[in-house]
Amino acid sequence: MTSFEVMADSPITFPEKGALPACYPPDRPHGGNQATEEGYFIFHSPQRSLVQIAQIQSEMPVGQFPSPPNDWAQLQRTQRILTQGGRLHLLALEDSIINDTMRSGWVAKLGEVYPKAVIQATAYVHGGGGCQHFKEDERIATNVTPH
Repeated sequence: MTSFEVMADSPITFPEKGALPACYPPDRPHGGNQATEEGYFIFHSPQRSLVQIAQIQSEMPVGQFPSPPNDWAQLQRTQRILTQGGRLHLLALEDSIINDTMRSGWVAKLGEVYPKAVIQATAYVHGGGGCQHFKEDERIATNVTPH
């Protein structure tokens, strides 16, 4: 089945160009795009309040997700910061999947579960190129290291 067939069978009316408008634009946006190159985006998260996340989740179908095993073996420093307090800065690099993930509510929800930690996330996004292009043209030194 092609994407056109899926769109034709969808209950959603898609625009002729571009993305669907957001039902819930982020209520805690952290500034605009900080990238210096066209087609790249640098932004901070969380961008949604716990109140907005609860409203969005109340309209979603309930899903079932088995809890993963509690394994902190490779993340002992992170576990200490989350449970005992401190600053945790997350960095996400990649494409549209990271864009959507980092604009969702998971960073705010992580902060709710671990209130002793100050959690901030930075996303550096470029659609469709894979991670290899971030190492080119001094992008890490110019756009990542300062954050």
